[in-house]
Amino acid sequence: MCDADECTLCDDGYGANASDNGCTACTSELTGMATCTSALNVAATCDSGYGLISDVCTACTVTNCSDCSSADVCTMCNSGYGISETGDACSACADGCAECSSNCMRSCTACAGEGRTAPNCGCADDETWNSAT
Repeated sequence: MCDADECTLCDDGYGANASDNGCTACTSELTGMATCTSALNVAATCDSGYGLISDVCTACTVTNCSDCSSADVCTMCNSGYGISETGDACSACADGCAECSSNCMRSCTACAGEGRTAPNCGCADDETWNSAT
């Protein structure tokens, strides 16, 4: 919610309150709902793995999908996975890659961890990938 002076981003479970530009607890706990609109009982954003479809958080059925435009059409995959052209699958990226368009090393668009620049996110021959570092 924004006014002339500031914008308010509410925490999960809350929605923008137009009367004071603050946040008020949502009045319903809908499955998959992260935040609500100022009506307080309609979803504004959804948890990961759900898509906001006609004001309802709908579970995405595509494996490793974090957001979808319909239950079976993914629009964003979880970190480390790339979306197919049709949105019907999220495939694992190559090692060291956080975002990709396929599992080919050159399709990496964002690296996992620091110190590497896409598309060169993989390890050299004498290195091994450690996702904890």
